[in-house]
Amino acid sequence: MINELLVLAACSSCMYALAGTVNSHVEVAGIAQLIDKKFLSVTLDAGELYHGFGSRFQYQNPTVMGLAKALSPAWLRVGGTDADFLYYQGFDSSEGSSGLAASLGDPVEPVNRTSFDALANFAHEAGWKLIFGLNELNRTNDGTSGGTWDPTNAETLIRHAHVNRQVVGWELGNEMDLSGSHNKTTFNMSAQTVAKDFEVLSGLLTKIYGATNNDSYDAPTLVGCDVAGQLDYLEDFAAALAGSGHAKDVGALTWHHYYENGHTSTAEQFIEPKVLDKVRAGIDQVQQIKAKYLPDAEPILGESSSAYDGGTYGVSDRFASTFWWLD
Repeated sequence: MINELLVLAACSSCMYALAGTVNSHVEVAGIAQLIDKKFLSVTLDAGELYHGFGSRFQYQNPTVMGLAKALSPAWLRVGGTDADFLYYQGFDSSEGSSGLAASLGDPVEPVNRTSFDALANFAHEAGWKLIFGLNELNRTNDGTSGGTWDPTNAETLIRHAHVNRQVVGWELGNEMDLSGSHNKTTFNMSAQTVAKDFEVLSGLLTKIYGATNNDSYDAPTLVGCDVAGQLDYLEDFAAALAGSGHAKDVGALTWHHYYENGHTSTAEQFIEPKVLDKVRAGIDQVQQIKAKYLPDAEPILGESSSAYDGGTYGVSDRFASTFWWLD
């Protein structure tokens, strides 16, 4: 099973001043917290696969590869909004349907075997373990009520990855708590609907691999459901799985946390302890959800950064943005 990536970091004091002198004391007599070796891991937007992996992200550059290897061991999660608009093409002779996304008028971008294998080979060479997000919007109806997830197209990719031992974790969908908004769907996808979709994927993984949630290429972990921060939605998802007898289907319970809006945040907010403490309440709530519904699932903070929507120009790429890593 995937080891817990989310680690609670304690800090005796967080002090700052816009001007003047600050005196601080660092206690070094003992270890405050041990963290997993994969604590610092990476999410890559699935859009990097749109035009062939490497068309934008220069993974073959020796400097890039050197930096990637320096982070090893790590997880490489490939997901995000674009993951729900990918179509897996050429993994077998049956290419299936283009899915719900096309019926909504959104672009469905093909991902071919060459692109996916290049991604998997990069992860392998860097010493990273690949977690891949599947398109949950490939559904059985026209989108008026959400329907059910159609695994036909995804199965071709999963079987390919199984044969080539490429993926240790599978996700399904991204931030469905934002469905009906955020340019994702024209309808609301309930947490109960998402839970049923995960049950379908769990059954498919068991059929292909024979087992799940052992954190290996032979029995990958099912990871989800990657909410955007609406933890009540995550709780409803977990409750639905537990209520239907599928509590053990999901090996990792995931959510996303961003401290501020990238369009409006300021440098002062980035070093404000009250802002940095926002994540603490989320951690506590996710731990409670785990304990109540999915005791075997490991909590994972699947996405996080200083500010969402690309960060804040001139701040997210400056020293002020380092404090959230420490918090």
